[in-house]
Amino acid sequence: MRRCSLLAVGITVSVLSGCKPDDVVQPHTVAQTSRADLADVSDPTPSTIALEHLTSLAGPGPVAAEITTFDRVSQRLFVANATFRTMDVYDMKDPAAPGKLATIDLSSFGSSVNSVAAYGGVVAVAVQGPLKTDAGTIVFYRATTLQQVSSVTVGALPDMVAFTPDGKTVLVANEGEPNDAYTIDPEGSVSVIDIHNINAPLARTASFVRYNGKEDDLRAAGIRIFGPNASAAQDFEPEYITTDASGRTAYVTLQENNAIAIVDLASASVQQVVSLGYKDHSVVPLDVSDRDGPGNGPAINIRTWPVPLFGMYQPDGIASYTVGGPHVSRDGERGRLAVMGWLHRGRSRERAPASAQPEHLHQHRVRRVMHQQCASWPTDGHVHDGVESGNESVRRPLCVRRPLVQHLG
Repeated sequence: MRRCSLLAVGITVSVLSGCKPDDVVQPHTVAQTSRADLADVSDPTPSTIALEHLTSLAGPGPVAAEITTFDRVSQRLFVANATFRTMDVYDMKDPAAPGKLATIDLSSFGSSVNSVAAYGGVVAVAVQGPLKTDAGTIVFYRATTLQQVSSVTVGALPDMVAFTPDGKTVLVANEGEPNDAYTIDPEGSVSVIDIHNINAPLARTASFVRYNGKEDDLRAAGIRIFGPNASAAQDFEPEYITTDASGRTAYVTLQENNAIAIVDLASASVQQVVSLGYKDHSVVPLDVSDRDGPGNGPAINIRTWPVPLFGMYQPDGIASYTVGGPHVSRDGERGRLAVMGWLHRGRSRERAPASAQPEHLHQHRVRRVMHQQCASWPTDGHVHDGVESGNESVRRPLCVRRPLVQHLG
């Protein structure tokens, strides 16, 4: 089916449903991934697509151009410069010959410029506080005049800012990292900012407080909670955000927690936290060491491992698109690409019972799409860089993902 052709070999697919009453969704997983399964999702890049390098821009130091955004109204590129706490602005009317127009100093708002986004002539800049555990600020500018319009306070360490598809709401992933001594650990959150009146933006907070006291349930569902004496709200660290096509629902990566949060934007509330589970490296190849070459040096040794060895996905960036009906979100884990197939209610090609209500249609599709078979994984092992291994005799249920792209009709 053509809608599968956008996905590359080795991509992993998760199916997320809304049928878990406690709002903590365990990994919806499937049996072992086979080579045939991986081959099912391959598709050559169309010959009609070609990329040509036009030019490059050099930033003045490391982390000087981590996040960029393009504003179509002004035909300008805006660059978050964390090194100098500035935003650099480039004229992109001729992409082959961009010219620097201005550097905007944001040091009065905080200690680092972490992210920038633009929509319809408005630019939103995320600035963390004087200390990263302090509240941050979103600062709004006009893209054409470069004049500051307004600002609004958000959560600690605003790490990513994005507009909804209609440009009327700005979303912020407030990572809420602890200080180095772990004596201060702010809560992670998502800010939902109404900018119908850009001169007076109104910020609401989607909090994870409702999950406090449920840490054991979260861990049992495969969600990583690891901070010393941290509550769930403190331990969840939102990293990146995308929305569905309607702009009513946001999907937020929780990188350190190996999970994704689903946020209802109308109510500014977290609806679900979804575990991504683990990769089974007896099926998915992995180079586990950089010291297995001559003289303890690096060597390329990408292979599967016939031992209990599982790796976390730890999703980072995430984006979404719609193709052939279902909504698809792509989230880049550390070193790989994962694709999330979001199932919408009532869109199954398989006929549901005529008496089913919309929520039942949703659950019906999830049951029919997935072929769940659980394996197991060790619970008393060690975790290093997102890989868990340990005593095979102590195990608990795990369901290992295989590509389900061919089922996402």
